[in-house]
Amino acid sequence: MWRKPSSRLGIVLVFALLMAACTTAAPAAPAGGSGEAPAASEGAQTVTIGYTSSLTGKLNVESTRQTNGLNLWMQDVNNAGGVELADGTVVTFDSVFYDDESNQDRVQELYTKLATEDGADFLISPYSSGLTAAASVIAEQYQRPMITTGA
Repeated sequence: MWRKPSSRLGIVLVFALLMAACTTAAPAAPAGGSGEAPAASEGAQTVTIGYTSSLTGKLNVESTRQTNGLNLWMQDVNNAGGVELADGTVVTFDSVFYDDESNQDRVQELYTKLATEDGADFLISPYSSGLTAAASVIAEQYQRPMITTGA
């Protein structure tokens, strides 16, 4: 298991707590982009993280940095075998993401898709306060926990 003390440990703990609190749903096949998890521990449960990133539009530089950080965290955790929860369940992570074009209307459309079609177990906010506000309405509507990271 990953035991490197750093700020990433705090992120892992937040995700682990969310996973323990969430009901699990079978992850759907990733659509759009995918940060597919590498092979992990046998019997590990895969949790799907859904988010959008401004690959295009006025927020593309900052948003790409946020996405790179999330992907690095996911790769490190999955390569270390995942996160072991208090009940002994091992969790690895996969992601489904889309280009939100730095557009609030597009964010709402895509977060609805993440919640209803892609089987995202929880959501990560897009970059910026305006886009996060648009995504939070959908997260609340579909009762998906959302971690706000770059608002």
